[in-house]
Amino acid sequence: MNVPDVETLSGAVRNLARHKLRTSLTMLGMVFGVGAVIAMLSIGAGGEKKALEAIGKLGLRNVIVRAKNVKPEERQEAITKRMNERGKVNERMTALVKQRDAFIAEQQKKRQPAKAADSFDQAVQSTLRTQIKR
Repeated sequence: MNVPDVETLSGAVRNLARHKLRTSLTMLGMVFGVGAVIAMLSIGAGGEKKALEAIGKLGLRNVIVRAKNVKPEERQEAITKRMNERGKVNERMTALVKQRDAFIAEQQKKRQPAKAADSFDQAVQSTLRTQIKR
């Protein structure tokens, strides 16, 4: 090491000693950063291992993945099918919400009117009703 290198190194060490909080926070950031990278790599490796085990359980040694050319008509048919399924689910949800509302109304009628609901309860109920109507 020549003299300018020694001066640079000693100046750096002095600067680190003067700014202890900044130095410790920087070191902490580097530790967390390296830890995050290691964690992400381990998660990826674990996922790859699980996928390979699942493929191995199928008894396959070679898996061939090919892109599928989908005609616009087939794509539209698949979209329509999913939209119909979604419509059925929405209809079922609407029916369930009505059943729930009827049940709640029935339960409230059965309860003795000890006291009126406070404004917070009323606000929550009106918010929920508004969200359900959407």
